[in-house]
Amino acid sequence: MNQNREETFASDSFAAVQPEVNEEPKEIQEISEDGMEQENLPLKDDGEKSEAVNAVDPISKQSGKARKKEVIHTFLIAATFLLIALNGTVTILRNSENFVVVAFKLIFLFTISGLMTSYFYFFQKDKITESKNILLLACFLILGIVPSMYLVTILPYLMPLLLVIMLIATVFTQDIALMYGFGAVLLVAATGSLDWVNILIFLIMVLLSHQLLPYIRQRKNVIYIALISMIAFGVLVLFGHLSRFGSIQNFDWLNLVYAMLNGLISVIFLMGSLPLWESAFDVVTPNKLMELANTNNPVLQQLMREAPGTYHHSLMVANLAEKAAIDLKLDALLVRTGAMYHDIGKLKNPKYFIENQSGENPHDFLSPQESAQIIIGHVTEGVRLAKKHKLPKAVTAFIKEHHGDRLVIYFYQKEMQQNPGVEAVREQYQYPGPKPQTKEAAIVMMADVTEATIKSLPESERNLERIEQVIDQVTAYLIMENQLLESGLSFKEFDRAKSSFVDVYRGLYHERISYGSIQ
Repeated sequence: MNQNREETFASDSFAAVQPEVNEEPKEIQEISEDGMEQENLPLKDDGEKSEAVNAVDPISKQSGKARKKEVIHTFLIAATFLLIALNGTVTILRNSENFVVVAFKLIFLFTISGLMTSYFYFFQKDKITESKNILLLACFLILGIVPSMYLVTILPYLMPLLLVIMLIATVFTQDIALMYGFGAVLLVAATGSLDWVNILIFLIMVLLSHQLLPYIRQRKNVIYIALISMIAFGVLVLFGHLSRFGSIQNFDWLNLVYAMLNGLISVIFLMGSLPLWESAFDVVTPNKLMELANTNNPVLQQLMREAPGTYHHSLMVANLAEKAAIDLKLDALLVRTGAMYHDIGKLKNPKYFIENQSGENPHDFLSPQESAQIIIGHVTEGVRLAKKHKLPKAVTAFIKEHHGDRLVIYFYQKEMQQNPGVEAVREQYQYPGPKPQTKEAAIVMMADVTEATIKSLPESERNLERIEQVIDQVTAYLIMENQLLESGLSFKEFDRAKSSFVDVYRGLYHERISYGSIQ
């Protein structure tokens, strides 16, 4: 069986395979958002599983759209580097006379541009999926590299390369910033008169920025990072002069001033411009996510006061999903923030959700259709609140997608039981969707259904063996319902996420020694 499972990993798609689940028990216990316990939700047998698998096209429509977007995004990055290379070509032709030198510089210039485009295609195209983010990355690259190609021959230590690296690292990822930082230095070096000492200086500063930027998430560290950048750049420029001439004589102290100003201005401009980029391009930076995830945020404080059960459910979902995101090397901070906000729509009718109830259930006095509409409404209400509080689209996506287009099956079945001769309208009991469009959203969906189900278990059943069994069953149900097909999550990542959930529960439900009675 394990061998067969390994073979299925090659497909890297939920469309091609269903997970192995424990044979016993054969049923899932799931808690709907109305809090009504749903028993006897059967897992399909092996024959039904095979039919479900075969009925799904291995390449979904969304996959085709995603691939088309990847091609367009790669083209935009290629066009960006082509524009940069053409600008560099003009600079080279204007400043060089030797044909051989010009030829080698142009070959080097276009080679680096091609490598940078290839790096995006092979390593980043599935991580930067929004067109607006591609445009922002292109803007950063052009604004950083093109002016530097002109400044390199007159004021090399004022080139805005450090600023652009910091912006890319903060808005996108440090990996992208590091690679494009190296590429930017080499592109500028090809067009100007940077010697090997200055190239080394800028490469070291790229590495230093890469190491310092994780600490910029705490605003108290900004001043220290600015000071380190200033001092490091200044010292490197001084050492560079000494390595060339062996003496401090004839050292242009203005270069030291320019270098230190560059380090200072880069950090100041970075912090000052982040709100502009966040607003203009609706991007989420680590600072913005940390601000939103802070439990003192007004929305989360309101959730804590008015829907405490939902608040604590969201905290647990955030813990589960964050652990899985860390293990899968996804954006853990985005996942945690999205999980914290995924159920804010329950603020409208908190007592209609079982985690906030402490007495009679108001659904006892409503028709199944009315109950279903209230339950489904927490998604649309959550989106409305997200717009009201100006949450980023990346966070709002978790609100929209955490239920996909699943049925509120408890009330759907209740309607059919009450009216056996009438076919219930499926759409009236179905979440609006869409299904999770990212790996991060898929993990939050998995964590959400896992936490709700395990919380419903009797205390006597909350042991690791039973918890692992439940996690297998409820996540298998998501696959049966084709909820994860559009997320890009591979089967191997799916299994790893489940293991991460188990790790969290292992910490919660580990055995404790008895301390005896307190006299």
